[in-house]
Parts: sequence; C-alpha cells; structure tokens
Amino acid sequence: MFLLQLLDTAVCTCPMLITSGFLLFSKLGDDCLAATAAACPAIQSLVLATCHGVGPPGLLSLKKLCDLTILDLSYTFLIDLSPIFEACPHLKVLQHTWLMHSFC
Repeated sequence: MFLLQLLDTAVCTCPMLITSGFLLFSKLGDDCLAATAAACPAIQSLVLATCHGVGPPGLLSLKKLCDLTILDLSYTFLIDLSPIFEACPHLKVLQHTWLMHSFC
C-alpha cells in the first residue's frame, strides 16, 4: 500500500510526464490508473505489464491521454481489448504478450 501512496504523490507532482511504466505493479487498479491519466495527460508511452488489477474501467480512463501512442499490456489477464480501441484512437504500438493465458 505504501508503494501506491508514493506513486500517487509522484503522479500528482509530474503533470508533464510523457513516459510511465508500472511494470510489476500487480496491485495497480482502475482507480490509480484513472488518477494517473487525469494528472498526467501528456503521457505518450505507458507500460502496464503485469498490472492484473486493471480492467475495462481503467482502460477507458486512458481517453484522457490524447497523445498516447505506445501501450504495453503484456502479461495481464486482459482478453477484451475493445476499451483500448475506443479510448486510444491514436495508438500506434500495442504490446500484449499472451503468455498468461492457456488456450489448450
């Protein structure tokens, strides 16, 4: 929990942030992602790899990131990517390694 409070503080003081990575923040959820998107609208590249707490509401909050062109959702349990396509029309790179899923 302390780490997420520290993250909230950092996000609120960095409105010009253009790249952010939450690699291995498995507890990061929709609320924190929405707060990040609201506080840092200049983000162009975002890594959410292994962020298992992020779901459709969090992904839809990315609408506030008008300049987002690179998004990494690797090693998440996300299957329905339609919120991404709705929220991020300018996305150029979407990384999504499906190794967390078993299709057999």
